[in-house]
Amino acid sequence: MKKGDIIWATEIEKHVHPIVFLEKIDDLSFKACILSSKAVNGNLPMKPSHFCTHDRQGVIYNFQYENSHLVTSNLFIKKENWIAHGRIAGKLTPKGVSFVEKKISDQEVYLEGPIWELKPESMRK
Repeated sequence: MKKGDIIWATEIEKHVHPIVFLEKIDDLSFKACILSSKAVNGNLPMKPSHFCTHDRQGVIYNFQYENSHLVTSNLFIKKENWIAHGRIAGKLTPKGVSFVEKKISDQEVYLEGPIWELKPESMRK
């Protein structure tokens, strides 16, 4: 995977948010952030220009901008086996990657775990 690739979790029923790959940590884990369609808990609105529409072969990505927001409350370390089939569902443009990196640069990184268990108690609702 490359920085900015958008992937889905293996347990899509429990983890419905797309994951943005940011950085490889080792052979089994990587740093990631998530996207949401909701403007809650400080999530930042993204723009259509932050998302690629096609891959290099001209195939349309199945994940594209649609009221997308960057979840800034948590940054995660995920395991490779957390990803569904390793298929890239979408991709951020260089402008989108820059936006994400600027907005999450000071965020604490949490270890792998269900998203709802990692949020501070005050944000669980």
